[in-house]
Amino acid sequence: MKNNASLAEAGLPAVRPSVPAASAGECVSFISYRYAHLQSEVWHSHKTAQLTYASRGSIKIHTATGIWTLPPYRGLWIPSELPHQIHALGDAVTHNLYLPENPGHKQVDDYCVILISKMVHYLIEALTPPDEPEEINYQRHRLMLPLLFHELSAAAPATAGFLPFPRERRLCAVTRILTADLGNEDTLDQLSAGVGATPRTLSRLFRHDTGLTFSQWRQQLKIMESISLMAQGRTIEEIAQRLGYFNGSAFIAMFRRTLGETPQRYFNTFEE
Repeated sequence: MKNNASLAEAGLPAVRPSVPAASAGECVSFISYRYAHLQSEVWHSHKTAQLTYASRGSIKIHTATGIWTLPPYRGLWIPSELPHQIHALGDAVTHNLYLPENPGHKQVDDYCVILISKMVHYLIEALTPPDEPEEINYQRHRLMLPLLFHELSAAAPATAGFLPFPRERRLCAVTRILTADLGNEDTLDQLSAGVGATPRTLSRLFRHDTGLTFSQWRQQLKIMESISLMAQGRTIEEIAQRLGYFNGSAFIAMFRRTLGETPQRYFNTFEE
């Protein structure tokens, strides 16, 4: 159903997209979607820049370079013309803002994650047309859009789970082993024996292909999975067991070391 209208940041741009002047606000559009658990879209792209986030459930966004995992109220700016695919984790509700591109100037140059404040969420909700068609109050929109653009320009950058895809075939073989068994603790020496490369070669390839070391990539994989499991209501102890940690405290320590806050606080940012 739709309504028309730190490690995790490794390699991510520390920039915010520009936003259009209020006079261009009439061209901005808003859509919300509801997804069932594990429902996904087809691969697609937009001629506009897009901001997407979930207010319920979490979402995975597949791109050509990797996968983003976003808990509620962390928004991802997606540049125009870049193919992507959204997967829902839990029953999810997403909110989307589409910015038209100005000739010769891209509104968003690269993927960028921001915190969605209460103000931004309430404004986007108010600007999104309801299920039942009704006449749009353009005067109301013109008053609200400048405030929304101001808030978006001041939005704080946020951490999010991003797992870059390797392209080299031997790295792909290693990552398939790790994703098939998230509790796998084999060393690079042990894994190299089955893929036809030395540990030193694999270590170099990981940095070259993903920008991360082998241990960083594996830890990021676990962070991504933990966000997915938390979105599905799994307990900390269940997640720790699934990911190969001795207990919940060990998992919490890893999560806080990587993302700078505990899992509970990470998911409850919007409430603070």
